[in-house]
Parts: sequence; C-alpha cells; structure tokens
Amino acid sequence: MILDSIFNLVIVSLLLGAQWLMRPLAFFRITRIIFWVLLFGALFLSFYLTHEQYKIWLAHPLSQFLLPPHQSANYFISYASVNFFLPIVANLLLATMAMLALFLINKNSKGRFFESVESYLAGVAVLLSGAAWPILLLALVGIAFLGSVINLLRKRGAFSLEYFWLPAAASAILILKIISL
Repeated sequence: MILDSIFNLVIVSLLLGAQWLMRPLAFFRITRIIFWVLLFGALFLSFYLTHEQYKIWLAHPLSQFLLPPHQSANYFISYASVNFFLPIVANLLLATMAMLALFLINKNSKGRFFESVESYLAGVAVLLSGAAWPILLLALVGIAFLGSVINLLRKRGAFSLEYFWLPAAASAILILKIISL
C-alpha cells in the first residue's frame, strides 16, 4: 500500500525535524511515546482490518460461504492471522528486539556505543520501515562502517548513529517502494 509508506515517511520526517529542533531529553521523551503509540497502533490496525474483512465478506453473497456457519471459524481466523497479524506482529517483534538489544548493549557498555535515545530510535525506525528492515540494517551497517573509517582517518572519538537512524529508515522505505513498483 502506498498510503502506509506516505504515512511512515511523514512520521519519519516529523521525527527528523523534531530531532534537529528539540533538546535531547525532550526528543527522547517524544521518541519513547511515539514508539509505544506506533506499537499499539499497529496492533489496533490488525484488529480493525480483521473486523473490516469480516464485514466485507459478510456483505457479499458468495463470500458469506467462507464464514460460519457455512465454514469453520478456523478458516477466517487463519486468513486474518496470515494477512493482518503475521506481518505486523513480526515487525513488532523485530522492532522490540532491536530496541532491547541496543538498550542492553548500552547498559552493559555504560553508554559507550549508543546514546540513550538510540534504542527507541532503532525501534521506531524498524517499526516505520516495516518489510524494508533488511535495507535499513544494510544502510546502517554501511553508514557505521564509513563513519568509523572517517573518524579513524581524522583521529576523532567515537562515531554515533544517532542522527542516521531516521534518514536510513526513510531511505529504506523509499527503496522498497521503488523496488516494488
């Protein structure tokens, strides 16, 4: 769907603007709220789409035969699970795993590798990039490698991905849309 890509790009753009304009602590709070809103919003969307699909099938004379009492309820449940819940739940799990991994790495390294906001930025980036998360991961690995090499050559300190999570997510969304056209 093109609409979800546009929505995700708008959210990424707004967050990117907020990241540049807001103080770090305020942006951390906003990012944390946005992560949880996106997480619960995605689950709500799954239930809403399931309900709407049921209503559509109920309204059509032929598709009524796919619903109980003509067909087992398992058919509709498996259809809704595969088409509405599986992609969203898989994305939610990936986002949560990315967020927790960065949080644990940051906690164990006492903040040496990541800024505190980066765990939530990673979660939001994975949630918004959706099926494009492999592209997001490749972009971030490339950016981290290039940034580390540049920092080594310039003899600077550590390289942070803090300002690259959201542009990488936007790039991943756009690349996936270009590929799928």
